[in-house]
Amino acid sequence: AIGRGYNSGVMLVRLSMLRSSNWSQLWRLAAERYLTTLLATQLADQDIINAVIKEHPEIVYNLPCQWNVQLSDNTRSELCYLELIDIKAIHWNSPKKLKVHNKHIEYFRNLHLTFLEYDGNLLRRELFGCNTSSVAQTRNPLQQLNEDDDCYEFRRARHTSYRTHIFYIAPQLKENFARNNYGMFNDNNFDHTNEIITDKKESNVEDVIQDTGLRRRPVVTNNNNVDGSVGADVTLVATLSMDRLQMVEQLLTHWDGPVSLTLYLSDAEAQQFLAYTLTSDIISSRSNVAYHIVYKEGNFYPVNFLRNVGIQQVSTTFVFLTDIDFLPMFGLYAYLTRTLNSLQHIGSHRKA
Repeated sequence: AIGRGYNSGVMLVRLSMLRSSNWSQLWRLAAERYLTTLLATQLADQDIINAVIKEHPEIVYNLPCQWNVQLSDNTRSELCYLELIDIKAIHWNSPKKLKVHNKHIEYFRNLHLTFLEYDGNLLRRELFGCNTSSVAQTRNPLQQLNEDDDCYEFRRARHTSYRTHIFYIAPQLKENFARNNYGMFNDNNFDHTNEIITDKKESNVEDVIQDTGLRRRPVVTNNNNVDGSVGADVTLVATLSMDRLQMVEQLLTHWDGPVSLTLYLSDAEAQQFLAYTLTSDIISSRSNVAYHIVYKEGNFYPVNFLRNVGIQQVSTTFVFLTDIDFLPMFGLYAYLTRTLNSLQHIGSHRKA
């Protein structure tokens, strides 16, 4: 933002230098001083980052604004480039998104929509001639397979590395959510303060690991849910592809508890799914559901991999594995939690 600090929507961060500068301490101190006088931020992390930069301008290296051409009504994006070919990164930072005013908006919109339909797997195949010398030194296990083998496709699938987007749509954070007895997702599961809480064997012991961005805080303790309540809770885990998308609303109608869904989609289908969730009243009304995406690769439906992705994001004592074509009876979540909590000697390990 010219004359008003830096826009933090697009940043190139040198992590080794950031860590050596004791960043976690820098931003905390700046935030405390900033909030003492202003009480609240207007632009969240951007205000804090600019407060740090104001006190420590030496930590910033200015990149040309072609690397962050901001498309909003209050920016002067046209000052950043003379020709469209000069643009390096387009930043749709207006609530209007594709409807923002700009003389080149049609070009930008078409470029954006084309990229959404792009097959992301192509980016993994030296599309831009990336340096793969270190990779080339490692023998490709696929070269050892015999294509005439009747089981070639199955053996090849064993070596597939799937692109996976955990929390493609994360649970909504509501003010009263922490008061709900949902062991999988509550306000404590997410953190903007660059901390991750990892599982520990001892009850109520949390190990803090520094990281960046929004992260889950999985805490599994003996008979304790992550919201601090004592007792057994159950998360429903299921997998699906695009042809079963219509089952999601029905499933959420039948199951009131936390849900972890893994979808097997192409890049284009992921965008269709996102548009679908934005128009669904049932989906938008739920704050305890997480959606993860595994992008399509190969000819098989990797059901075990998909199921494991969903299970790995669960922090409740129990998981309820189900096929997406099966609908639980109404009230099953309440019945299961009530029954499980009535049992004696509930173990600390998850049970299905």
